[in-house]
Amino acid sequence: MLAEYSFFRCEGKSLTLMEVMMDARAELEDLKTRLAKRYDAGTIMGGWDEKQQRFRLTAFVFEPPAECPADWDVNNRQMSNDGKTRVATFASPAPGSKDYFNTLAYLGLMERAAKNTRLEHIFQCGEMTYKSLPAGSYSNSFVQFHTLRDVAFPKPEGNLKDGRFMTYSNSPVNSNDLLCHMNIGGDWYVRVPNIAGTEDPQFTPPDAVRMDYQDMLRLDNGEKLERFNQLRASSFGRPLP
Repeated sequence: MLAEYSFFRCEGKSLTLMEVMMDARAELEDLKTRLAKRYDAGTIMGGWDEKQQRFRLTAFVFEPPAECPADWDVNNRQMSNDGKTRVATFASPAPGSKDYFNTLAYLGLMERAAKNTRLEHIFQCGEMTYKSLPAGSYSNSFVQFHTLRDVAFPKPEGNLKDGRFMTYSNSPVNSNDLLCHMNIGGDWYVRVPNIAGTEDPQFTPPDAVRMDYQDMLRLDNGEKLERFNQLRASSFGRPLP
């Protein structure tokens, strides 16, 4: 069975671009926090809209005792299970208001940062092709040989998770197989989907070093052990042997 992914360790230009992306993500989160704090909101909902090529704000989220400004448009109110206690209010400034134009100014800064939060944009490689998957269980490991967990042809996979939100489907689906990245042992690694029916990557990050799958599994296992030891040391308040 052919591997569905290739793995690369970032060096040179690809490492520089990865650092640019991480800086952009930190800047975006800082801007979101500052904008929410400006109006006493707990957070804001929104993100980069790939289709419209802009940062789209969905709502400010206000949790008691914080209240949204009286002249804002309320999108939704969440209530407790008994329907008696307000849990959160989702609202946004009324179009044309002072708060509306102040928010637009922030969104312009967010848009600039958000463009650089996706590997596809940073590497200027275009979108990876969609993948057609049958019904079944999908791997959410960063180090994975193939997406579908095939009981007939099992392959070892890593322990570190890539954030995939869906790991099972009762029916066939089309999946947008994005580039994926992870820091392992202080180095940045990128997972690239292969061209269907081959073990050739759809894209090769500049200056990056292609990795053997077994080496990626060993690195993954070592990182898992290191993170576990750090967690234990933190829990016990002392370094472990």
